[in-house]
Amino acid sequence: EGRRFRGVGVGSPGPADVKRGFIYEAQNLRWKNVPLKKLLERKLRMPVMVEHDANCAALGESMFWKKKNLVVLTLGTGLGSGVLIDGRVYRGKGIAVELGNMVIQARDPHDAGMYGYFEDFVSARGIRRAAKKYGMPADPKALQELARKGDKKARRAYAEVGYYLGIGLANVLNIFNPELIVISGNISRAGNVLLRPALREMKRRAYRQAVKDATVVISKLRDDANILGAAMLFKK
Repeated sequence: EGRRFRGVGVGSPGPADVKRGFIYEAQNLRWKNVPLKKLLERKLRMPVMVEHDANCAALGESMFWKKKNLVVLTLGTGLGSGVLIDGRVYRGKGIAVELGNMVIQARDPHDAGMYGYFEDFVSARGIRRAAKKYGMPADPKALQELARKGDKKARRAYAEVGYYLGIGLANVLNIFNPELIVISGNISRAGNVLLRPALREMKRRAYRQAVKDATVVISKLRDDANILGAAMLFKK
């Protein structure tokens, strides 16, 4: 009571024009060319700032870990990514850092018509493929529980996903040389059973100095990172 809101920060999936608050596409929400800022300001009658949800997560994690150069990878239905350089969100010309579309294999061995995108190997799709290969439940939560209990096949499935995650992490280190990489999202909740094989492969492929410079962690904020980052959009 007695406090005035400066505005509403919104973290949205999909490539966005942040200045206009315009969402080009958000497949999971079935959005295409949505003027989100304009729609919300009309409804809420206060200023609205729209940002990519992974960039919001990066801002939130930066505040928590007190790091200015970091990368966030959100592993879930797809792969979201956000990068901070000297404390500022890196956007390129507007839609940079779509790391899920980074090609880590010339062709997808599971689909002859597709490239081997990073996202396809480490998101829920990658988990389902690996689980099916080893005759395990395709549901990530069920697979996580079995892996925690020491099931060898479940651990092999995560080792395979971790292998591809490690390739992507090596690329991230070599390109951005961050202080910190934070892995978040539902898939990351497998913890060390995923992280250990990923770090092993990352160290094999990345520059030694880049490996020394960076720490790779599982997010402690989980979904709160997006909320915290969205609230920071109006911070001076």
